[in-house]
Amino acid sequence: MHTFHRLFVRSTRSAKYRKQLVTLITIVSFFGFFLYIREEYNAQKENNEENIISKNNVVLPEDKQPNQIMSSKSKNCAYQNCPKLREDVINVHVICHTHLDPGWLNSVDGYFFGIQHNLNQQKEGQAYRHVMPSVLTIFNNVVSALLENAQRRFVMVEMSFIWRWWKRLDEDYKKIIRKLFNDG
Repeated sequence: MHTFHRLFVRSTRSAKYRKQLVTLITIVSFFGFFLYIREEYNAQKENNEENIISKNNVVLPEDKQPNQIMSSKSKNCAYQNCPKLREDVINVHVICHTHLDPGWLNSVDGYFFGIQHNLNQQKEGQAYRHVMPSVLTIFNNVVSALLENAQRRFVMVEMSFIWRWWKRLDEDYKKIIRKLFNDG
């Protein structure tokens, strides 16, 4: 009890000691966590040594031919167009996405049309300006990339931007977008 009192309930001049104690506890905790993770990693490594996959077995989406897409039996795949998975490689899915919060740093129009704004922070003697690409630019670049390679995917979180963008499109462009959606 005396040790507890000495460490935690001293006068205000002992704030330094409490800070040191918290630092010590934090370091010991991280060290213990590191040892635990290392032990788990070593055990997992021993179990999987025979399953190491070389770089030669990696297949990138750009390397696949369009006819290698097969319909999946899973109902979770977008429009049943998931690429065929191979058992002898690690299958990694990389999906480009964007996440813009209307009203956080900009208005909806600020994000949609693009804007530079001053965050009132000094950076090397000048006001810091945050430059955001417009949603229009993002969508136009994404559509171009999707048309180049049908196996690419993109996710846009905020539907309000898609709706505003859709309203501005002509019918020919909307047909192209519908085809991209229907193809997955």
